[in-house]
Amino acid sequence: MNLKVDSPRAGDRKVETVDGIAYAFRWCPPGEFMMGSPEDEPGRADDETQHRVKLTKGFWMLETPVTQAMWLSVMGENPSEFEGERNPVENVSWDDCQEFCRKLSLKLGDQSVRLPTEAQWEYACRAGSTTALPNGPIEIKGANNAPELDPIAWYGGNSSQGFTGSSDYDSREWDETQYLGGPCGTHPVGQKAANAWGLYDMIGNVWEWCSDYYDAEYYGKSPICDPENQADSLDRVFRGGSWDSTAEACRSALRFWSEPDDRDAGLGFRVVLVPGSPN
Repeated sequence: MNLKVDSPRAGDRKVETVDGIAYAFRWCPPGEFMMGSPEDEPGRADDETQHRVKLTKGFWMLETPVTQAMWLSVMGENPSEFEGERNPVENVSWDDCQEFCRKLSLKLGDQSVRLPTEAQWEYACRAGSTTALPNGPIEIKGANNAPELDPIAWYGGNSSQGFTGSSDYDSREWDETQYLGGPCGTHPVGQKAANAWGLYDMIGNVWEWCSDYYDAEYYGKSPICDPENQADSLDRVFRGGSWDSTAEACRSALRFWSEPDDRDAGLGFRVVLVPGSPN
């Protein structure tokens, strides 16, 4: 007798355990969305040309950024400035992330992991939303002051709140913070509210590397199915803003880029599952 197996629904969760560490993934179904931002969105940049994108395949995305515990178990060392097992790993380059994906894929055996494409990242971040943030519109009251960010993100306006680690950074030196500043840095993942698909820290805490090369012209073409820019370009894309980012940088559509060997205390990543064994 053949039994029908239901397809996963948006936000469904599954867990893979590697070296005793749980990697929780959330399902992002196939679908279409408007990538980029409308011209009247507060904080909008010129390279956010709005266009329709279709993703023909669903994917499992890691529920949080890769943590330091995950990184250490795979790579054997911890490069992070703000240490903590549940804190996101940072100070990792795009090249470093490729090596992590290769090694973790070997440990998984029957499936692989990779960086998300830029389209996958924004689609997952939005989780069906069409506003500047996954939880609604954004009102930017100051350089580091957007109250709508507070429930979902650690950013330049609030990353001093509850921060207990050692830091050379002090947000009292920053302009227009939402809260009275102080020493600041990353926070353990999953402390802020998740989006509609159960993904945490898509906005803030650490920027997240994507697989794509940066190219403003390629990004704006419409419509595009399953886009991934692999043009011969130096810079790679990262998304989402970080603990020291201004309010305008912490929007679903905001794009940034750097060379693949760059590292920064605000730069991390998350991964998606890919069917099939690694080569």
